Amino acid sequence: MRGGGGALGDAALVSDLPLAASRGLHARPRSLATLRRERHQGAHGRRLGGRFGPRAPHARGGMAPSRVPSAPLHGAERVRLSRLPGLPAAVVVASAPAGATPASPGRGGPCPGPRAGHACPRRVGEGSRDMSGSSVGAPERRRARAPAPTDRIRDEVRHFFDENHEGIERARRARRYFYGYLTRVIQARVPPGQRVLDIGCGSGHLLAALGPSAGVGIDLSSRAVATARAAHGSTALRFIEGDGTDPETLATAGGPFDIVMMFNVVTHLSDAQQAFENLQPLCHSRTRVLVYSYSRVWQPVLRTAELLGWKLRQPAESWLPPEEIAQMLALADFEVLRRERHVVCPMHIPLLADFLNRYVGRLPLVDAFSLMFGIVARPAPHLFAATRSPHPSTSVVIPCRNEAGHVPSLVARLPELGAGSEFIFVEGNSTDDTEAALRRAIAENPGRPLRFLKQTGRGKGDAVRLGFSAAKGEVLLILDADMGVAPEDVPKFVRALVAGKGELINGSRMVYPMEGRAMRFLNILGNKFFAFLFTWLLGQQVRDTLCGTKALYRRDYETIAANRAFFGDFDPFGDFDLLFGAARLNLGIVDVAVRYHARQHGVTNISRFRHGWLLLQMSAFAARKLKFL
Repeated sequence: MRGGGGALGDAALVSDLPLAASRGLHARPRSLATLRRERHQGAHGRRLGGRFGPRAPHARGGMAPSRVPSAPLHGAERVRLSRLPGLPAAVVVASAPAGATPASPGRGGPCPGPRAGHACPRRVGEGSRDMSGSSVGAPERRRARAPAPTDRIRDEVRHFFDENHEGIERARRARRYFYGYLTRVIQARVPPGQRVLDIGCGSGHLLAALGPSAGVGIDLSSRAVATARAAHGSTALRFIEGDGTDPETLATAGGPFDIVMMFNVVTHLSDAQQAFENLQPLCHSRTRVLVYSYSRVWQPVLRTAELLGWKLRQPAESWLPPEEIAQMLALADFEVLRRERHVVCPMHIPLLADFLNRYVGRLPLVDAFSLMFGIVARPAPHLFAATRSPHPSTSVVIPCRNEAGHVPSLVARLPELGAGSEFIFVEGNSTDDTEAALRRAIAENPGRPLRFLKQTGRGKGDAVRLGFSAAKGEVLLILDADMGVAPEDVPKFVRALVAGKGELINGSRMVYPMEGRAMRFLNILGNKFFAFLFTWLLGQQVRDTLCGTKALYRRDYETIAANRAFFGDFDPFGDFDLLFGAARLNLGIVDVAVRYHARQHGVTNISRFRHGWLLLQMSAFAARKLKFL
């Protein structure tokens, strides 16, 4: 402060007293008010342009005009301002040690003051001043640089979880219903035997519950990591103390991983987008990133619980809505596959809590009041375009039952799919001469990759599984023999798959106008109803659940088949086995629009009412496995 007013001005005035006494300039002590007035007069002279400097004290105690600025304070003559009451603690003027090297007026010259053996004092935040009061140099001592926001937030979070470790563990045990329910939800999204990275793993309970083949947990809290190692440490589980968003820490985790978990972590991050970007080196093309966080709807409730002492007061949090997180994931080159909400009743009320969370809270509109939301994302397809073959070998499985009239034209219209591709006809239980027609067509086309399999079981689902088990191609595709979907559309499915647009390519007949007799009115209504139902069940857009044409990579089908026990062998069509399995594995499901043509020969093998009732049963079964957890 230039005018000497306030605490800082008074402190500077008091600091003049030892100097004045040591020089014998005062015959009698002067009051603080007098010193303040004299300093104000000197400052007023400087404000007039520096023509008159501060008035130096006269030997008799009077004031004599002087052009020489008052002598600066040195060594023990200076008083540490921080010791004076009312002075901000951040403002400290340190005294120079005796015998210090002479300081320059600006950057290294000799001190212009009367005591050149000491360093020139400078105001906090200013350089030294010449006789006119202008700044001619930078301060010799600068205030220590404040830590970066990222470091500060990270240190606050680490300190909070270290200091409150026992309380957090007690709260987890007290709220075991809430955490147990969420664990069950995540277990439904993560099949066992995966390679899992859990960022912000805490004490490792969730990571251990997922049953990974190899699991790595990272946490800032040394105490949480020590607890995790003691409780769950094994050859399959490893826990690392460190920042799970730091590239150097992530590099020690190994990888790549099938699953990257971030449970209640995003709220504590200083830069969530950068954290997502740092995950890319640990991902492969099939990696899934699962982000779970608290909903903003519950922010007032949770804040109130903290104020009342019912919940530990958290460090500074960023309450990011799912839309913002999805946008950050997109900027970090991740593609969001699914969003979901969970838990409308976090308290354990016997019978009622389960009913509300499993059923009522999963309904549209009601789920907007959920406590938690989850996002499932995958790396953007273009990142791995170089790893995908542009012309993969393809196996097209064609179930045939009572389709003798379609066989000649079907074989003639099959497209060329490149080297290593094949068409597998699976026939069983036909009442016409479908088998003979197929064998005849294969014999007439010896140069084409046509194969015949005899089905021993019953139903289209059994035929599809038989054909896939015998297929040799990298891509597996189903095509119905009735040619409702034209054989010429098959390459569209392969191109969408190779381009990474999705991982299960599903045909949709509900986009373009159909031929007049292609589908009856009740069938259209049933298809629209099941499309809405399956979109809600699977969490991804599915416009046509009953289209028989679907494509996926062999490796994904093998994973679906390995996890078939989760749903059971219940699908008589083969379509729903793939749809439900893809949802279970968090595969991207994409519709490809096709035109639906009327059947030219024979009658449909689908019974509207019998199969419609069966589809309702299958939907209810899938809802219990995928939605009502």
